Amino acid sequence: MSAIAPSTPSGAHSCYLDFVGSFYFGCSFTAQSCRSAQPGNQPPLFPSINMSGGGSPEGAEIPALYLFSPLWALFGYFLARQKVTTSPPQRRREQRKKSRKQKRGKSKEGSAKPLFLPCRLQPRRQYAIIIKHQKVQKKVFSMLNSEEIIAAIHGSYATGSKNGFQNVLTLLDKMHVALRTPIVHVAGTNGKGSTCAMLESVLRRAGYHTGLYTSPFLQAYQERIRLDGLPLDDARMVKYGNPLVRAAEEMRAEGAFVTPFEMGTALALAAFDGENCDIAIVEVGMGGRKDPTNIVHPILCAITAIGLDHMAYLGNTLEAIAGEKAGIIKDNTPVVCHPAKEGVRRVFAEAAEKHHAPLRQLSDDTILYAACDAHGATVSYRLSQEWQDVRLNLPGAHQIENAMSVLAMVEELRRQGWTIPDQAVYEGLASTVWPARLEWCGRILIDGAHNPQGVRALRNFVEEQLPNQRRVLLTGVLADKLQEDMLRDFCAIADDIVTVTPDNPRALDAQTYADALCQHGAHAQAAKSLEEGLTEAKRLAGDDAVIVAAGSLYFAGSLRTALGLAWR
Repeated sequence: MSAIAPSTPSGAHSCYLDFVGSFYFGCSFTAQSCRSAQPGNQPPLFPSINMSGGGSPEGAEIPALYLFSPLWALFGYFLARQKVTTSPPQRRREQRKKSRKQKRGKSKEGSAKPLFLPCRLQPRRQYAIIIKHQKVQKKVFSMLNSEEIIAAIHGSYATGSKNGFQNVLTLLDKMHVALRTPIVHVAGTNGKGSTCAMLESVLRRAGYHTGLYTSPFLQAYQERIRLDGLPLDDARMVKYGNPLVRAAEEMRAEGAFVTPFEMGTALALAAFDGENCDIAIVEVGMGGRKDPTNIVHPILCAITAIGLDHMAYLGNTLEAIAGEKAGIIKDNTPVVCHPAKEGVRRVFAEAAEKHHAPLRQLSDDTILYAACDAHGATVSYRLSQEWQDVRLNLPGAHQIENAMSVLAMVEELRRQGWTIPDQAVYEGLASTVWPARLEWCGRILIDGAHNPQGVRALRNFVEEQLPNQRRVLLTGVLADKLQEDMLRDFCAIADDIVTVTPDNPRALDAQTYADALCQHGAHAQAAKSLEEGLTEAKRLAGDDAVIVAAGSLYFAGSLRTALGLAWR
């Protein structure tokens, strides 16, 4: 310890003590205190030092003490080693932060790696697709683009599993979709897509902001969801697709695995609500009763033509299939039904009675006049009102009955208060475009016929409208769709047939298909690819024959792409 200076002179009234400490392996301090030096007082602990000399009271007197001791170093080390405790609010904040990390999947212990990895980028949660040899790889995007969203939807095919309506309802709940948009729900075996397209065209002409959901797509996924007649654009796909993928990933983490169709349905309903559609038309995927679209509470239902399709899931008779389609009928909701056989009509009547649903079953008696040509038809109907000389832009006699259903639906919507002028009806039906439904591309006729009823309608069309025209058939089918009736009708459509294998896991091999057609008396040959098949069909057709392309919507979509036809 340093020497202590002599005590303060007796005339001094005040002094100051400074304390300055510094640690090395010892410490030094300077102290300053304030005490009056009065006679009889105790001498100060640290007397002053006259820094200006002479001991004069006017000089700056700074008492000083310098301490160097290992004890100070030990004391500092002891303080540094002490555990700093947190307050209860701090502990709660730390626990919430830990819980959020675990929910975001940042704690990976004991859990399987998800299909889509979440990662945190301000200001919102981001995702990346990580499908590569079933190994998880991180890739950070500011936001998934439309192609990545579509890949995510298709990527759920391998793991997806239907769980009644719960998967779709959970997706919509996580996406905060309120289902505010009025819905027209349409089921049926054949013609439901054309019926939906015609009704949407009419409502759009009436000035309504419309939505349309159909399946499958032909060339691009966005075709399935349309706003005001146009496929969903990339910006809206990004806007509604990212919350969809996040919701699906959260469900996956919870042990629920959604299917591509469930994701597509949720995406469509989210877009319709988010874009404030005045009304939307929703087509059933398969059947009706158990279809994911059957979560909607429509203002109107419609059931188009019933035929034998998806029999492994829906039943082997028309009545059984009709029962599944009638599953979309809701309590007190009007329903319009396409002309049908007596057994099917009875099934619809029983379902409507059970749900107290106003039922309107149509018949061909309402058709007053019809004149068809290769590009459409002109028809007159008598329903609740007479519709004179209605021009249909979709070719085929079967579209006459589909248009009848649309007119009946228009009349029902009018009764509910919707404003749909006659002019909007006529213009909407005359301008409806629905690709790959007896669609002409030069001398190539493309049709999505893929079941016995569709192929029979195609055969009737070419026999009526192209009776003296030489025809070449270019065709590809799915293995689970081909039936004997289809083989016979395909053989009747053309003398020369070229088969291809559609780009689909369920496709029937082209050579196997050609062999089956040859067994029914056709002259059929298999092509190794669609391009090769198209080239061969053109060679066989020459300059005078028409090429009829049919067998599958997947095949029709690929052909449209090969021909350079736009999907937007």
